[in-house]
Amino acid sequence: LMKIVKDPSLSIHHTAAIQAIMQIFTSLKLRCVNFLKDVIPGIIQAMRTCSVSLLEFYFKQLDEITKIMKQHIRPYVSDIFEIMQQMFSNTSLQEIIISVIESVSTAIEGDFKQYLPITLTLFLNVLESDVSTGKVVSIRIMKSLVVFGSNLEEFAHLIIPTVVRIAEYDTGTLKQVSIVTIGKLARSISLSEMSSRIIHALLRILNNSDAEIVKSTMNAVCFLLLQMDTEFVVYVSVINKVLVKNNVQHSVYDHLVTKLLNNEPLPRNIVVDKE
Repeated sequence: LMKIVKDPSLSIHHTAAIQAIMQIFTSLKLRCVNFLKDVIPGIIQAMRTCSVSLLEFYFKQLDEITKIMKQHIRPYVSDIFEIMQQMFSNTSLQEIIISVIESVSTAIEGDFKQYLPITLTLFLNVLESDVSTGKVVSIRIMKSLVVFGSNLEEFAHLIIPTVVRIAEYDTGTLKQVSIVTIGKLARSISLSEMSSRIIHALLRILNNSDAEIVKSTMNAVCFLLLQMDTEFVVYVSVINKVLVKNNVQHSVYDHLVTKLLNNEPLPRNIVVDKE
């Protein structure tokens, strides 16, 4: 099958051959590890010569193989990233490439850190100039950032300011997702060094938002409070002024602040409204 995939003169049969290979991988799973050394380079080679219309198909197969093989994909990640970088400027491929990146991050866990500078550069370029309908690619990026989790820790200064800016100034679904992303990231990486910028942006959002945005914003504030603990006290007064001004009530926040000011231990987890 791989001989067919590697032969450009048999390109008409490439799709069928790859589909057959994928059925084998799906059935045998980790018993296919020894075949990776032929399959991954073969797929990437085919991607360099195939028509643009087939690229999404090939990326989907890479995504599936990564999910099946998990950590065993590690030796091939550099080659996969190289082809993703080359193809990322094609806007029709961005969503599937982001999906592959996310799958790789889950598969190789802590080793994914070395690929974050490349990943965040690709992501930031999209976030600055997303032309997709409804900015669906930016929304997909936000969800990936949450999946990256603690791997983002040392790169937070590169991406968080952009997420905060989008949360404050964008509109619609992307605004909502960005606010939720801030709250979720507060559960996995330290945001204390940027807390002033983040909290003041969230307060400006509270000044002019509908009920759903207010709920998500207050949830994010709660997660920041939990992370910062006593360091959060300096913000309580200014937050309360904004809450009173905008007639915002949030029982979870009130409960946490009461505990904080009374030097009582904060809960490890809180239940917020589903977002």
